[in-house]
Amino acid sequence: MCGIVGYVGRREAGPILVEGLRRLEYRGYDSAGIAVVTSGNKVEARKKRGKIDDGLARELALSTPSGTSGIGHTRWATHGPPTDENSHPHFDQSGHLALVHNGVIENYDRLKSGLVERGHRFLSATDTEVLAHWIGKQLAETVEAHRQPHGATTNPESPLPVALFSRAVAEALRGVIGTYGIAVICEYWPGVIIGARRGSPLILGVGDGENFIGSDASAIVSHTRQVVYLNDYDVVTLTPDRFMVENLGTETAQVQISRLEFDSEAAERGPYPHFMLKEIFEQAQTVRNALRGRIDHDDGSAKFGGLNMSLGELRSIDRIVIAACGTSWHAALVAEYLLEELAHIPTEVEYASEFRYRNAPMDKHALLLVITQSGETADTLA
Repeated sequence: MCGIVGYVGRREAGPILVEGLRRLEYRGYDSAGIAVVTSGNKVEARKKRGKIDDGLARELALSTPSGTSGIGHTRWATHGPPTDENSHPHFDQSGHLALVHNGVIENYDRLKSGLVERGHRFLSATDTEVLAHWIGKQLAETVEAHRQPHGATTNPESPLPVALFSRAVAEALRGVIGTYGIAVICEYWPGVIIGARRGSPLILGVGDGENFIGSDASAIVSHTRQVVYLNDYDVVTLTPDRFMVENLGTETAQVQISRLEFDSEAAERGPYPHFMLKEIFEQAQTVRNALRGRIDHDDGSAKFGGLNMSLGELRSIDRIVIAACGTSWHAALVAEYLLEELAHIPTEVEYASEFRYRNAPMDKHALLLVITQSGETADTLA
């Protein structure tokens, strides 16, 4: 349930990042942090355990890094306890590159062992710091190869092409097993953010002379309604004036700009003391919104565009299995009652964390539904 926000433009990045992190508080978190490329082309980070007001905001009140590009993160601990050291962003070995990450890197142990053999030192217990070091290693090798083509040394002060940055990130990710939504900045390229996703949501917001990246539309909706939902294996390069999306498997990627249909007020707590209470009181309207345009009263039926099943396929279903975890599991229990009451189809609910390891019998007339509220629940995705 971690959250990501990033900004690149002409305004001060710090306040925009903190505002975005506040809008992501509803996801739950145990620490928060930001990293900014300063006017002196240095990456500076501030991060702290605890709620934003109790930790990060106090840290920033003492000293806020000044710059027009940066990344931010709210963390829910997976690898390592909730501490300042384990909070995001994380740096690579050189300290030139900073990264925020949602997801789980499954082969981080193997990657870390190889990096330790190369002399890398780690300051946290997270898989994310391993990913930062891994990308930093690839970036250093890519830059070195560019500066010394065929053994001839180029001017080390000459600007480095932005393509080197995105190429190094993409190449490093080819050696990663697991899920990720990442945003990366580097002092070599002030005014550039590289983002990538696999199994963990990531969207970019398109502005005028500024662009945004986030794990959730609520983090950026107060600044732009124009968004691009990235697909798995997409790698995006963001600058203030343009963005380019490539794919790890191909040279180009399909891009469609969509318009958000909710405003920034919908992403705020409003008069409620916390988001859970807000969501409880919004349930009736949320259900109405979800059903709007999907119920066909004339035919006594419903239309679900994302189901991608013909009427014949739907009629052939004689059993439904729903797999989910946590709050999604509880939602599935409600669905079980509704499906059996209204469709008269036997329905059972499974914990995804158990179902993924079982060899449960599923015949051709069984329908498997999976539910994930965050879009990044590891067991459900598996």
